[in-house]
Amino acid sequence: MFGLIRNSLLLLTLLICANARGAAEISVLGPQVGEAERQAYFEHILLSALQLAKGKYADASIEHVPYTDAARGGMIRLIQQGVIDVYWTATSRERERKMLPVRLPLMQGLLGYRVSIVHRDSIEILKQPGTDLKALTACQVRFWPDTDILLSNEFNVASVNDFHKNFELTYKKRCDFFPRAIFEGKTDLAMARTSYPELALFDDVMLYYPYPLYFFTAHENRQLNAEIARGLELMISSGELRQLLEKNTMTKHLFPLTQWQSKRIIQLNNPLLPEATPLDDARLWIRF
Repeated sequence: MFGLIRNSLLLLTLLICANARGAAEISVLGPQVGEAERQAYFEHILLSALQLAKGKYADASIEHVPYTDAARGGMIRLIQQGVIDVYWTATSRERERKMLPVRLPLMQGLLGYRVSIVHRDSIEILKQPGTDLKALTACQVRFWPDTDILLSNEFNVASVNDFHKNFELTYKKRCDFFPRAIFEGKTDLAMARTSYPELALFDDVMLYYPYPLYFFTAHENRQLNAEIARGLELMISSGELRQLLEKNTMTKHLFPLTQWQSKRIIQLNNPLLPEATPLDDARLWIRF
């Protein structure tokens, strides 16, 4: 009897170890300070897509690689070297050359709609129909693609290396407006006003450029990429991705979309956009 119990325990131990070895782990960068909510949204989509794909990564778990200042701007290198498996970011020609995209926009195009952080003294001027934003100065982070997009559309841009410096420059009126994604503006303003209470959110006039945010993997990691794509397609077809946008605390205040009908939207070109971007697939985009 003792031998039977011992053998059963040994078999159980081996099964547990085998399952532990077989469970895939997906490495991603851990959240930056203040980005836990945003991180949770993308990780939820990633795991949901992999579960729906029912492939090798169906039971995967997330492993966080700590985000440090050394990682800033080096995400592509981390993907190429296999330090992380998946990265989510806005696309560009350069990024699609160096990483393999899953060409299904995770924010359904909302990243391209831009409201602005402004000094409250500037609101009345910005509201005037004759105000030309190109004659003013926009703040932006130097290494973000947004800077190149604005410059290519003949905007004046004051670019800085530090994200938080944009709020200071806007407060000091060295910038007239700091464009942020429509779902980021409210949160950014709440953070910035602890130091600069004179700042305000301006959304009467918005910028728009096609700016899809994708999951990326290394070019060599094609199976993971394919499973993410297969699961995401199912989430889009069922309406699950749209429901996440409508219920998630990061984006739910944007709905119903009728609240944006009276806004003036300035259409810009995105010269960084790869030709393979699925702009004609209406399922993938929210249009105001």
